Amino acid sequence: MKVAQVVTYVSEDGAFGGPVSVALSQAVECARKGHDVTLIGGWDGRATVDAPGVEVKLFRTRQVLPRRLTSFAGLVAPGLQRYVRRHANEFDVLHFQLSRDLITLPAAAAAVRGGHPGVVTQAHGMIVPDARLRARLFDAVAVRRVLSGSGAVLAYSGVDDDQISAVARGDLRLFHLHNGVTPAPPRARGFKEFRDVVFMARLHPRKRVMDFVHAARNLIADGATYRFSIVGPDEGDLPKLQQFVAANGLGQTIRYEGPLAPGQVRARLSEADLYVLPSWNEPFPVTVLDALAVGTPTIITDSCGIADLLEPAGAARVTDGSVASLTAAIRDLASDPDLRAAASRAGVSYVNDQLAISSVVDELISVYEGVVTASR
Repeated sequence: MKVAQVVTYVSEDGAFGGPVSVALSQAVECARKGHDVTLIGGWDGRATVDAPGVEVKLFRTRQVLPRRLTSFAGLVAPGLQRYVRRHANEFDVLHFQLSRDLITLPAAAAAVRGGHPGVVTQAHGMIVPDARLRARLFDAVAVRRVLSGSGAVLAYSGVDDDQISAVARGDLRLFHLHNGVTPAPPRARGFKEFRDVVFMARLHPRKRVMDFVHAARNLIADGATYRFSIVGPDEGDLPKLQQFVAANGLGQTIRYEGPLAPGQVRARLSEADLYVLPSWNEPFPVTVLDALAVGTPTIITDSCGIADLLEPAGAARVTDGSVASLTAAIRDLASDPDLRAAASRAGVSYVNDQLAISSVVDELISVYEGVVTASR
């Protein structure tokens, strides 16, 4: 099959996060399995993409609406729109990593409007009921039409399937698909020393970096000597973070490292002794899968879409999301090397057995084949 993966924004700082990682991993694995795959995306003009076997077509973006009000929804990529319109019929499948934006949404709408039979959409928990005017306009003008016109809509079972259906307000060809991860090469990992706790995510209020640093302050006050590292692009919370660190004199133990390119994420996570993601309602976080794959013990909250999968397997420590519970979880794992070693083994085992990208893409290809067959 000829498959196009379309994603909103590929940037040097990895700001668009999970959807780009998912698109890349799906595309590379699909190509490895013998399919002809093209990755199409908006681009900051600087990022390079490592995608063996995949043709990459990136198109410069520009901001047409204020970033502070619209984030990525204010980006446009006219070249991408032209490319998709001109070349859509060369592909059996057009797989859109869809969000309410001016890049993937108009391209998907044009494909549906043009009658392309192989449109597949995947929303990553980004297409959910939203009462704001901007979201309602997107839904009325394009989102519902794209979802109803897709040959397949991919959702996380029990996480965003009901929400997508609520937005669509109609029948959908809905399929469930997990995110997957490429297994990491086996490596010896020591647990005797504990030096580094990492928060890695966009500095957006939903990711709750401020709860992370409040927990860090509690632990430092109790005598913790390890450092707390924050990695990710600013999405509004960086000034508050910097003010907090300065006001509490924590500059020696809490450090902001800035954003990372997607290809550097695993290397940084493998250096950490503990990864903490305190975000609310995170559907299926790829950084958690990457942390588990490299054997880094991980803390998440019970609102995370995969908490119910990871907790019974001992693959992640699940908290109620409060500062007190985050503090206690970090303290427990920091003080017990045997607990960290057990969590590391369980995490690696779970992602390799249950969430390996090879088996996930086998399911994805089955969906593609069903869409293509139905169109014939």
